[in-house]
Amino acid sequence: MRTWVPALSLSSRSLSTDYVPDVPVDVLGRPRVVERPKVALEVQILRDSDSFLALKGEWNDLYARAHDPHYFQSFNWIWAAWQENALPKGRQLFIVVCRENDRAVLIWPLMIQGRRLARFLSSDRGEYRDILVERSPKVDEWFALAFETFREQSGVDLVQLQDVHQGSYLNRYFTEQCPGARRHIRSAPLIALDRWPDFDSYMASLPGKLRRDQRRQWRRITEEAKAEYEVVVAWENVLETLHWL
Repeated sequence: MRTWVPALSLSSRSLSTDYVPDVPVDVLGRPRVVERPKVALEVQILRDSDSFLALKGEWNDLYARAHDPHYFQSFNWIWAAWQENALPKGRQLFIVVCRENDRAVLIWPLMIQGRRLARFLSSDRGEYRDILVERSPKVDEWFALAFETFREQSGVDLVQLQDVHQGSYLNRYFTEQCPGARRHIRSAPLIALDRWPDFDSYMASLPGKLRRDQRRQWRRITEEAKAEYEVVVAWENVLETLHWL
């Protein structure tokens, strides 16, 4: 049995859950008193830069626990997207945070464009986008509450979720729960560099015309400015190395 006790406020929705196990007994068959564990769920909506920045510690902690996260879900990337792209364009911040027992377990970074359109908070480039969520069998429960809160408080008519990977949680959720949603599937080309020992070997595998075009583009870049190339492995150092794309 589960007892749900909802309470809704202007900017957060909280949910308290009591899990009631079968009544245990002692060796004489007498009922034994066992304290019922409680799971408190809360969904909060962040709408301003100060609240967003204050979330950094929780965001980074969740990133470390999340299921197969990528850099485009990191706090550094999303914060830069807000500061450098969305905020100057007049977008409204709308970050959905789900907490279980005061610990962030799901973050869904969104922005509202115009009056009635919600989109992922992003650089508007070609990165993959998804919710940041802890690895857990309770993900469906968390996202269902987060999505319900979003629908109640965002006031939007349309949600546009671009560049969502087909293997992502969101794609699975909306495929199963919203089969009538309009979708457009497109290919995302990639280069599997692990097939070659180095980049020169990869270049040598390309058709001659493509190699010449690439080298001509590189020459034009060096004529305009000094170009340097560096591989940054640690995601926390990317923002320091590359201010913005």
